[in-house]
Amino acid sequence: MASLHWLPVKFRIIFKTLLLTYKVLRGLAPSYLEELVIPYQPNRPLCSQNAGLLVVPRVSSRMGGRAFSYQAPLLWNRLPVQLLS
Repeated sequence: MASLHWLPVKFRIIFKTLLLTYKVLRGLAPSYLEELVIPYQPNRPLCSQNAGLLVVPRVSSRMGGRAFSYQAPLLWNRLPVQLLS
Protein backbone atom coordinates (compact mmCIF):
# COMPACT_ATOMS: atom_id res chain seq x y z
CA MET A 1 0.00 0.00 0.00
CA ALA A 2 2.92 2.34 0.64
CA SER A 3 4.02 2.15 -2.99
CA LEU A 4 0.51 3.17 -4.04
CA HIS A 5 0.46 6.01 -1.47
CA TRP A 6 -2.70 4.63 0.12
CA LEU A 7 -3.55 5.12 3.77
CA PRO A 8 -4.18 2.05 5.90
CA VAL A 9 -7.92 1.36 6.24
CA LYS A 10 -8.14 2.68 9.83
CA PHE A 11 -6.53 6.00 8.90
CA ARG A 12 -8.56 6.30 5.69
CA ILE A 13 -11.78 5.99 7.73
CA ILE A 14 -10.55 8.72 10.09
CA PHE A 15 -9.56 10.94 7.15
CA LYS A 16 -12.92 10.52 5.42
CA THR A 17 -14.84 11.16 8.65
CA LEU A 18 -12.89 14.38 9.29
CA LEU A 19 -13.29 15.47 5.66
CA LEU A 20 -17.05 14.98 5.84
CA THR A 21 -17.15 16.83 9.18
CA TYR A 22 -15.27 19.75 7.60
CA LYS A 23 -17.78 19.82 4.74
CA VAL A 24 -20.70 19.76 7.18
CA LEU A 25 -19.29 22.72 9.13
CA ARG A 26 -18.73 24.70 5.91
CA GLY A 27 -22.20 23.95 4.51
CA LEU A 28 -20.87 21.74 1.71
CA ALA A 29 -22.51 18.49 2.84
CA PRO A 30 -26.14 17.30 2.75
CA SER A 31 -28.39 19.10 5.22
CA TYR A 32 -29.36 15.92 7.09
CA LEU A 33 -25.75 15.61 8.26
CA GLU A 34 -25.81 19.14 9.71
CA GLU A 35 -28.27 17.92 12.34
CA LEU A 36 -25.71 15.37 13.57
CA VAL A 37 -22.87 17.84 14.18
CA ILE A 38 -23.53 20.41 16.92
CA PRO A 39 -21.05 23.23 17.71
CA TYR A 40 -20.08 23.51 21.38
CA GLN A 41 -21.61 26.54 23.12
CA PRO A 42 -20.70 26.91 26.80
CA ASN A 43 -23.20 28.33 29.29
CA ARG A 44 -20.83 31.13 30.27
CA PRO A 45 -17.97 32.90 28.46
CA LEU A 46 -14.89 30.69 28.20
CA CYS A 47 -11.65 30.85 26.25
CA SER A 48 -12.67 27.65 24.47
CA GLN A 49 -15.97 28.98 23.14
CA ASN A 50 -14.39 30.06 19.85
CA ALA A 51 -12.11 27.04 19.52
CA GLY A 52 -14.34 25.32 16.96
CA LEU A 53 -15.15 22.38 19.22
CA LEU A 54 -18.17 20.12 18.73
CA VAL A 55 -20.55 18.49 21.21
CA VAL A 56 -19.85 14.77 21.65
CA PRO A 57 -23.16 13.01 22.36
CA ARG A 58 -23.46 10.26 24.95
CA VAL A 59 -23.83 6.73 23.67
CA SER A 60 -25.04 3.66 25.49
CA SER A 61 -23.78 0.90 23.22
CA ARG A 62 -20.75 -0.07 21.15
CA MET A 63 -22.84 0.33 18.02
CA GLY A 64 -23.70 3.91 18.98
CA GLY A 65 -19.99 4.59 19.43
CA ARG A 66 -19.43 3.76 15.77
CA ALA A 67 -22.03 6.22 14.48
CA PHE A 68 -21.01 9.32 12.53
CA SER A 69 -22.83 11.53 15.05
CA TYR A 70 -20.44 10.28 17.76
CA GLN A 71 -17.20 9.71 15.85
CA ALA A 72 -17.21 13.01 13.94
CA PRO A 73 -17.16 15.32 17.00
CA LEU A 74 -14.81 12.98 18.87
CA LEU A 75 -12.21 13.01 16.08
CA TRP A 76 -12.73 16.72 15.31
CA ASN A 77 -12.11 17.75 18.92
CA ARG A 78 -8.83 15.79 18.93
CA LEU A 79 -7.39 17.91 16.12
CA PRO A 80 -4.89 20.63 17.08
CA VAL A 81 -6.60 23.98 17.72
CA GLN A 82 -4.53 25.60 14.94
CA LEU A 83 -6.28 23.40 12.37
CA LEU A 84 -9.79 24.19 13.61
CA SER A 85 -9.70 27.93 12.97
